[in-house]
Amino acid sequence: LQNYLIEQGMLTEDVDYAVKVLLGEAPSKPNPKVAKQAKQMGLVFLGFGNWGKKKGGPATHKNADGKLVPVGDKEPEDDKEKKDDDKEKGGDKKPEDDDKPINLAKGGKVDAQLGGDRDASSTDMMDKDDVGKVKDKSYKSAEAKFNTEMSNMVSTIQFENEKEETTFKGILDKIENNNTSFDDEEKKIARKYVAKSDSKRVNKLYVAKTGGETYDDKTKRGQVQFTDKQKQFMDDVVDKLDLDLAPAQAKKTKGGRVASKIRTKDLSPTDINTETTIEVAQVNSASGNIDGVKFGSTEHKIKSIPDKQKLIDAFVKKGMDSKKAELKAKKVRRALKKHNDYLTDLAKDREDFKVAAMIDGVDPSTSDGRKKILDEYPKKLATIIKGITDKSDEGTVEEEQKIIDRISNLDSNLSPEGYEKECMEIMHDMLQSDTLAAGGSDLAESVIGLIQTRKGHEVYFPSDVTYKVGDMICLGQLGDLDPNDTDYYDKLADEASSIVVTVEAEGPGSVKVGAGAASAGAEKIRLTEYKNPNTRQILNGMIDVHGLLFKTDPPDLEKSDVSLDNAKNHASSLGINVDDIEDKAKGQANAWKDKWRKDKKKGSESWTDKEWDKMEQTAIRFVKAHLLIAEINNKDMDYQKFTNFRVADKKAGAELDRTDGVDCLGTMKAAPNMGFRLSEDGVIKPENVFSSRIGNSCKENK
Repeated sequence: LQNYLIEQGMLTEDVDYAVKVLLGEAPSKPNPKVAKQAKQMGLVFLGFGNWGKKKGGPATHKNADGKLVPVGDKEPEDDKEKKDDDKEKGGDKKPEDDDKPINLAKGGKVDAQLGGDRDASSTDMMDKDDVGKVKDKSYKSAEAKFNTEMSNMVSTIQFENEKEETTFKGILDKIENNNTSFDDEEKKIARKYVAKSDSKRVNKLYVAKTGGETYDDKTKRGQVQFTDKQKQFMDDVVDKLDLDLAPAQAKKTKGGRVASKIRTKDLSPTDINTETTIEVAQVNSASGNIDGVKFGSTEHKIKSIPDKQKLIDAFVKKGMDSKKAELKAKKVRRALKKHNDYLTDLAKDREDFKVAAMIDGVDPSTSDGRKKILDEYPKKLATIIKGITDKSDEGTVEEEQKIIDRISNLDSNLSPEGYEKECMEIMHDMLQSDTLAAGGSDLAESVIGLIQTRKGHEVYFPSDVTYKVGDMICLGQLGDLDPNDTDYYDKLADEASSIVVTVEAEGPGSVKVGAGAASAGAEKIRLTEYKNPNTRQILNGMIDVHGLLFKTDPPDLEKSDVSLDNAKNHASSLGINVDDIEDKAKGQANAWKDKWRKDKKKGSESWTDKEWDKMEQTAIRFVKAHLLIAEINNKDMDYQKFTNFRVADKKAGAELDRTDGVDCLGTMKAAPNMGFRLSEDGVIKPENVFSSRIGNSCKENK
C-alpha cells in the first residue's frame, strides 16, 4: 500500500500518516497550523489530510501544502507558478526539492521506517518489494548467521576464475548491506555456487565448494541451516537470486549424481511409527534384592550365575572334552552376566520408556503380537515407500515397484534363517537402487527389527531422547531354571546353547549400513566389562584427558601426560606395543600440521611457528589417547551389554555382520580425524570426544 501511494504521487508526509494510522501509530492530533485554520472555519478533522463539517460526513476541504482548500478547487496561483518555474523537459510539472518532501520510492528504495521496519533508523532504506515485511529478531538473526557463515566459507570455495570470485563476493557484500537488487550476471554466478535444499524437513542453503554446481555432493558441499522462524530470510535470498533447488541426497553414478527419492528420516522407525509409553520397573524379592525387571506386560528374571567348575563338569559328563567344556562354561557365564546387567541398566533411574510401535496396539512380547507384526509391518513399510515414490516427478518406476513388492510380500512363515536371507536380499536391492539407496540406513533398522522378531524376541524402537544407547531394544525369554534343583547343572548344560543364542540377541542394538558413523567412546566403555579390575579406571582417565587438552586455557599438557603415562604402563602390562602408538601419534599430528599449514585452514591464518608447535603437541596427546583407549579396550574386553548389527553390501549381495556382546565383541576402531575447529593462539578443538567406529572381534582375531 505504501509503495502504491507513493508511486501515485501522494506526498510522503501524507503516506507516512496513512501508514501510521493503519498500524495504530498515528499522532493523536493533525498538523497544528492546519488545525488552527480549520477551527476558524468551523471544520473537523476526518483523517488523511481531509476536513469536513462533521465527523462521518463528506470531506469539504483538504490540506494542500499546509493550506486548507475546498475539495475540487484548483491549486492556489502562487503554487502553480512555483511548479511552472520548476518544470523539467519532457516531464510533468514538479515542485523543487526544497518545496516538496523527497519521493522515497525513487530508485527502487524507500524509507525503511515508512516501509514498516519501526526499529530502523531515520537513514535506513529498503527495497520497494520489501515494504510491509517487518524484520523481526529471527529474521535479523538469520541475516547475521548467513553473513557470518558465508564470510567464513567463501575462502574455501574453489571458483573457476577470479572474475566469478569477485562477483560472488560482491553479491555477499550487497546482501550484508541490505541491497538485494541483482543483475542477470550476478544471479547466474549465485546459482552456480549456491542452491536451496529440496528437503521438506530442514531449511538449508547448499554451497558448491569444489567447483560450480557441485552442491549436490553431500560429502564436500558447505551449508547454512536456518530454523523455521528464520526461514523467511532464506526464502528471500532464494527469491532475489533466483536460486535453484539441489537434492538433499543424491547417489553418485557413472552418468552423474541421481537425486534420491527417499531421504534421511523418511523411513526412520521413530518417524513413521506412533509413539507409545511402556512402563518399566524393577521387581524385588522379599529380601530386597532385584529379582527381575518388568518391561511392558512381561517380567524378565535376573538369573543366577552358575559355578564355573560345576558347569564344566556337567558338560564333560555329557561327552564334551575338557577344553571345549571350559570355553562353553565361560560363554554361558558371560551370557548370563550380560543378561542381568542389561536388565538392571534398562530399569535404572526410570519408570517408563517412550517407544515407536511397529503396529499400533500390538504387544511384541506375545507370540500372537509378533506374528501380527511380521504379517503387517512389511506391508506398512511398502505403503510408505510407495507413497513417497508416487509423489516424485516421474512417479514409481518399475525397478522401485519390484523392491516395494518384495518388501510387502515378506513371508512370516519362512524359517528364521530363510527370513534373514530374504531380508538381506531386500537390503541389497534397496542399496543398489540409485533413487532409494539413501533410505537404506533407516530401512535397515526396521529390517533388523523384523529379523529379531522372527527369532522370537520382543523388539522396541526407543524414541525417548534420554536413551542414547542404541537404535533398538531387544529382549528374550530364558528358561526358568531353579539353581536349587539337584539336576540344575544338567539342565543348564542342556539349555546352554539356547541361553547363549537368546542373550546374544539381547541388549540395546546399534544398526549400521557399511562402516557407519564414528561415535564417542565413553558410552562404549560404560557398556563393556573388563577382565582387569583397573582397566575401567584407566580408560575413564583417558576420557578425562579431553577436558585437560580442550577445556582448559592453555591446554594442561602436564596433567595430560600423567594420565597418558599411567595408560601406557597399563597397556604394556597387557602386552600392547606402546612404542608403536607413540610413533603413530607423532606421525599423525605432524601430517595434520603440514596439511593445515599448506591449506591455510580456517582459524590458523595468522599462527606463528610457536603456535603451530603448540597445536602439534596438543594433537600428539589427542591421538595418543585415542589409540590407547582403543588398544586397551580391545585387549581386555570380557563381555558387553550391547549388540551391533552392520549391513555390509557387496556386489554379490548384502550380509548381516553382528557383534553379540558374548562371543563376538564390538571392538573400537579409533577415528581421531572427525573434524577440528582452529582458533587463535594455536588452539584446536575436535568435533567429538575420542570417537571410534565399531569393529568385530571375531573377524579381527581371524
